[in-house]
Amino acid sequence: MATRKKQAKPQRQKRAAARKRPSTARHQASARNNKKKRAAPKGSAWADTPSRVAVWTDEPNIVLSASEKGALAARWRDAARQTPLPAGTGAAQALALGVNFRVNLLKAFEAAWETAKAVIKGTAVAHAPFDIGGWLDVGIETVGAINAIFASLVQRMRPIDYVTCLVLSNRPDGFSNGQLQEAVKTFLDNPDASHFAWYFALTEDRIRRAREVTEGPNWFQTVLANLRKDNFVEERDGKLIFKSRNFTVGWSGD
Repeated sequence: MATRKKQAKPQRQKRAAARKRPSTARHQASARNNKKKRAAPKGSAWADTPSRVAVWTDEPNIVLSASEKGALAARWRDAARQTPLPAGTGAAQALALGVNFRVNLLKAFEAAWETAKAVIKGTAVAHAPFDIGGWLDVGIETVGAINAIFASLVQRMRPIDYVTCLVLSNRPDGFSNGQLQEAVKTFLDNPDASHFAWYFALTEDRIRRAREVTEGPNWFQTVLANLRKDNFVEERDGKLIFKSRNFTVGWSGD
């Protein structure tokens, strides 16, 4: 008996040590993930959503061809064009003179839509927010100018009005009244709506609030009245068409 006890003790010690020691492969994977992930920046799409902890990643876990990424990058650059500076202007002078971008809202919405579709289609699981500018190599200022416009509109418009603008911008040939009303409800009822949301500076809470409005009476008539008042919609050949606007975003030294 004594012999068996002496032999069993080292075995128990080995098993206890193994339980305390993490798997090397698991530990290395965790370390790699921690390097890639960081907390969502203040003002990110999910920053004000307490029910979900957003993780900001460097890039989505999908593979696009060079031509596909190039086409997406071209959309973002075309949506926000930098005001030309005088020839020979140095970096310090440029900051002093001012850096301005002219943002075409329709093209900005289209760039965000196409990027969202490409990423969501190529991702098997729910993806986290990521650095679009770095991923597409279009520059932080370009993406920042567009996101600034999105965020400003989100703050100044009712969620349902902003969402209707997004849906309307996604069909260049327009909608009939009934088609647009149904398209807005379909988008809000789509489980993937929250995945699209952060591309347009929306939060899950605003998606929820927009969805709640569609459950009440005459909501669509009120939305159309607001969009007409703000000059975001026009009627052409019996169709509702998104009417684009241009905005200037920039900063300068003092």
